[in-house]
Amino acid sequence: MKKSDVGIYGLGAMGIALARNIAQKYKVSIANRTVQTTYDLYDDIKKHKESKNITPVDTLADLANQVKGPIILLIPSGDPQNDLITGKSTTPIDEVIFHGSEAVYPDGKVKRIKPLKDLVNRNHIIIDAGNSHPYSTALRDLKLSKENIQFLGMGVSGGEMGALKGPSIMPGGAYKTYKKVEEILKFAAAKSGKDICCDWMGPSGAGHLVKIVHNGIEYAIMGGISEAYWLLKKALNLSNEELYNEFKKWNTGNFKSYLLDITVHILNEKDLQDNYILDEILDCAGAKGTGKWTTQISADLGIGASAIYSALEARQLSDKKEERQILSDKLRFKYKRYTGNKAYLITQVRDALYSLILIAYIQGFKTISASSDELIYTSPLRESGVRISNYTKKELNTKIYLVKVSKVWKAGCIIRSNLLKIFEKIFQKHDDLLYNKEINTLLNKYYTNWKKAVTTALELNIPYSSTTSALNYYNSIRSRNLPANMIQAQRDLFGAHTFQKINGTKTYHHYWGDKYSITKSFAYEKL
Repeated sequence: MKKSDVGIYGLGAMGIALARNIAQKYKVSIANRTVQTTYDLYDDIKKHKESKNITPVDTLADLANQVKGPIILLIPSGDPQNDLITGKSTTPIDEVIFHGSEAVYPDGKVKRIKPLKDLVNRNHIIIDAGNSHPYSTALRDLKLSKENIQFLGMGVSGGEMGALKGPSIMPGGAYKTYKKVEEILKFAAAKSGKDICCDWMGPSGAGHLVKIVHNGIEYAIMGGISEAYWLLKKALNLSNEELYNEFKKWNTGNFKSYLLDITVHILNEKDLQDNYILDEILDCAGAKGTGKWTTQISADLGIGASAIYSALEARQLSDKKEERQILSDKLRFKYKRYTGNKAYLITQVRDALYSLILIAYIQGFKTISASSDELIYTSPLRESGVRISNYTKKELNTKIYLVKVSKVWKAGCIIRSNLLKIFEKIFQKHDDLLYNKEINTLLNKYYTNWKKAVTTALELNIPYSSTTSALNYYNSIRSRNLPANMIQAQRDLFGAHTFQKINGTKTYHHYWGDKYSITKSFAYEKL
């Protein structure tokens, strides 16, 4: 049997859709942990002409034997932090690559499969296309490099339809390894005019870093849209039809985007009984970990990502449905109705949403930029002391080019928006959107209405956390002075943590009196 060009292991919605996408030009073999799933899915897609290029196989071992090129893994990466908490020794993807996997047959028989690292040959490239933490990706890269196994960590965004029609693809790893699969990946990727939404993001965990932050931005924008919907629905008692008309008008110009597109569609969707689908959905939102990772990474780097964190927190609070119901009844908590000018509030909420969207991108790109400055996505390789054969020393210090990120995000991904075209041009001259005149002109244009929308939400008791956090961020980042002098004084009083004075370079500790201090006052010059 002629060998396939590509193998895909893990046939969730993204896996089978990506297989169909690639099979429009290349031969693809597919496999899944549950063997019957592989054949059932293959039967489902037989009606599509690309299925003639797809071959189902039983196990990962069969896949490795059948494929001559890259093996793409689309399986859960797991959460490194959760593994520490739960005592698990490894994540699902590490099980498959380093420890061995299982094939479950229809009769219940379970066959143990060797680790993928022991199944591949020198022509194979293992590609982790799930959502993995960039540091974990770098550790996997280090382990596999020691065994001369080629590896890429690759972010993929677009959902199942994007995977089929063309996703945004963000590969990271050794550049020469990427070049071996570039043709296949660029064929599968989304297109935006002449641009192909796939490019090498940088070494090792760079691709997953970009994808994780993409998802953080996604959290914030989705949170902002849901807050705008809820504020108008509860403050003005707007019907879904009225909300549909408003969001449709908002989805235009610079702010035309995929997330607003689907919001408009959702607001208009009904079931067979003519009931709005949205009104029947339980108000508990899930979170798979990438939003949390973004906030952890930004916090470690000292980058404010309040809009992203607030969106994560809002999802976490939404999951506390039972507690919310109890407290709502016990405390007799209710929203108030807005009595002012309806048209004014609608405009204010629109402008506040536009502002939140801009701040979400600003915070996301700042996180990528700071991660790039610190090279957090290659630190395990750089600090290992081991000669990594796939990389040059210079390559391990490669930073992420934000122009590339903007270009890759212009189509295919969930946060695609006309704003990305503006950002791409800005990043050709400067790496920080906040220093750009066009961005600040937009934020200043919306600022007054943004504040009014936040004030109204607070007055009406309606949650508006991401939009409010974004406003506080924007106010803080522009403030020449902040009240942190009080914090530093408190820290020095109870812990002798020292402080610096407004004028001068010395570090000081003040003796705050016998009641509070033991250490006498001192000052020293930092080296």
